[in-house]
Amino acid sequence: MKRYDGRVPYAEIMNEAHDKANLWGLNHAQILDMAKMAFTSAREGSKTVKRQMNHCCLWAEYGKRRNADGSRRWSPWQFVKACFDSGVDYEVIGVQLYYPQQDLFEIDRMMDRFAVFN
Repeated sequence: MKRYDGRVPYAEIMNEAHDKANLWGLNHAQILDMAKMAFTSAREGSKTVKRQMNHCCLWAEYGKRRNADGSRRWSPWQFVKACFDSGVDYEVIGVQLYYPQQDLFEIDRMMDRFAVFN
């Protein structure tokens, strides 16, 4: 972020870090540690950038299966809550609605769920 300090108002720092896209097989503590380091490093590079975490699969359809270590998979909402509770500092939550099977009312209800994070 230092390279773009003052020139980029928003930056996606973390994309789909909930269990749907856990390509490295990290456990939840490791993912939270990585999130904290990534958002802290972005802030050190730029004092003004609005840092975004981005999520897809908001209804966590993938959660039927457990992680390789047997733990329950995080939904995007659970991941954001874990970040919030762990003091991961960010400004923006991105929500991607790829081909939602839900109607506009369910989408509106999902947005209300995320509103608790301000």
